[in-house]
Amino acid sequence: MTKYLLINEMNCTDPAKEKEFNDWLNKVHLPDIMETPEYKRVTRYELIQGGENKGKFITISEIETDDLDALMVRHNKNLGKKKDLGHDTNLIKGGPWGRGMYKQIFEMRQK
Repeated sequence: MTKYLLINEMNCTDPAKEKEFNDWLNKVHLPDIMETPEYKRVTRYELIQGGENKGKFITISEIETDDLDALMVRHNKNLGKKKDLGHDTNLIKGGPWGRGMYKQIFEMRQK
């Protein structure tokens, strides 16, 4: 299996609603994402230093698959169904940084 990281940078459209934004991501959107079995782990981080022209929040999804294109079709179909069920928010704002899919090319672990 090939390993990937999907990294999304984002901001909340309304800083006064960051709790609602974080709750929606943590309790609605990320569980929806984890319904796709190839998503092995999703972790979120908040920017605390530097980062000019960066999103305040990032989500890192760890993915394992031998067919990334087929996985993304299934994943997007699932999220489309969830959106039709009301699993959507207007609190997410992307930026020029956006998102990126990274393929693992090397790994080193502690002995």
